[in-house]
Amino acid sequence: MADTIILPENQSSSRSSIIIPSEQTRPLSNGLWGVILLVVDTDNVVKVPKDARGGLYEIEKKVYERLGTHQRIASYLGEATVRVGPEWKPGLLCRYYPLRTLDVFFDNPASVEICKSRRQQLLWAAQILDGLSYIHSCNVIHGDVGIRNILVDQNLELKFSDFGGSSVDGAEMRVECAPQYHRAHSWRFPIAGIDDLGETWKMPTRMMDTFALGTVLYEIFTAAKLYKDEPYDIRRRRATKKEYPDLGVIPIVEVRYVISNCWSEQYSEVEEVVRDLQPIWAKGAYFGLTAANPACSTK
Repeated sequence: MADTIILPENQSSSRSSIIIPSEQTRPLSNGLWGVILLVVDTDNVVKVPKDARGGLYEIEKKVYERLGTHQRIASYLGEATVRVGPEWKPGLLCRYYPLRTLDVFFDNPASVEICKSRRQQLLWAAQILDGLSYIHSCNVIHGDVGIRNILVDQNLELKFSDFGGSSVDGAEMRVECAPQYHRAHSWRFPIAGIDDLGETWKMPTRMMDTFALGTVLYEIFTAAKLYKDEPYDIRRRRATKKEYPDLGVIPIVEVRYVISNCWSEQYSEVEEVVRDLQPIWAKGAYFGLTAANPACSTK
């Protein structure tokens, strides 16, 4: 498909923000943050916040600009101004990934065999580690790590996205991740009757992401979503009580060990996870992998 965006009359492509008329978009998804519009006849989407004054738009823009181009980060193309109803609104222009997010990919019956492939699971694990390590190296904490925020490209490679709730240079976060990816304590928005209201919210640390990494790895190696179809309050109670699933369903001992350590908050850096998975990368040929340590470099 073409990448050319049609500009309205009397508009120049030299503007700092690309102008996209309403007739060149169609709705793709609608969420709490805002809407995602597909720019027709292109390989692009534009994320339009419901309220740009909330700060999430500026945070996500800042993160994408800092992260730049990286094989594990969704491609960000710049700012756009898009017509939504009677208004012109700001948006973030990004590459469109037709396979959508990893959680959507899991739900596709045609993807079952791919998701159950041990080789694919190991490659995905390596890509997740690669991406999260890079994000942290840029002094960014994602804050909402989960398979709903990880995109799948046409080559089945993973890309991190959705940085509106991230922390940059230690700044406070404005969102809270789903319960299955959250530590049992330090909730940003505690709920009476479920959480310990006496807890003090702590400033973000990388351990928030490494904890969530454990759940992502569990979901990848079981090819299933943790606590799927359970209501939010039940998942929240499970998280607060540290009710984690049996890891015996995962046959690789190193993976079980790492997930357990993530959930018990033993890791503060992604590199520690990579270290503990070294025995797997050393057996790369057995799993049909081309690199001895794909976590460090997955092309």
